[in-house]
Amino acid sequence: MGSTLKYKNFLTGIGGSTSNSFKINIGAQGDKMRIIYGFNYAKSVIEDKFYGTHNLSFRYILRSKNNCKK
Repeated sequence: MGSTLKYKNFLTGIGGSTSNSFKINIGAQGDKMRIIYGFNYAKSVIEDKFYGTHNLSFRYILRSKNNCKK
């Protein structure tokens, strides 16, 4: 389960699950591009340890909702 909050051009999100994992996201969005950094923290199934991973996402928006024809 998770949630994302957008304020002006800034994005932030948080989430978790019942399998001992947790994630956070922060980012920014302009008219044509979005960049988001994420960190996931989860417990290994094989070992009894927690590990973290980093994610970086770039999105180029080809067409905005305002430019789409119906």
